[in-house]
Amino acid sequence: MANKDITRLKSVIDYCQKIEEKINKYGNDIDDFIDNSEYRDLCSFYVLQIGEQTKKLISGDNKKLSGDKLEQVVL
Repeated sequence: MANKDITRLKSVIDYCQKIEEKINKYGNDIDDFIDNSEYRDLCSFYVLQIGEQTKKLISGDNKKLSGDKLEQVVL
């Protein structure tokens, strides 16, 4: 796996952790999410970034990342 792919996967993990932080800060209630534009905007931005990083991974070599390779990056 190329270093740039590892960097992208680490970015995805970072964005997931940021979403988790926002859930912990603002609450895990759909009404809180709907009523709070800052909460929605932040989480939406992070999800968009995850999509961009994932798209680069998939389109880069047209290969799918196997579970074993992903597990190596996470661990």
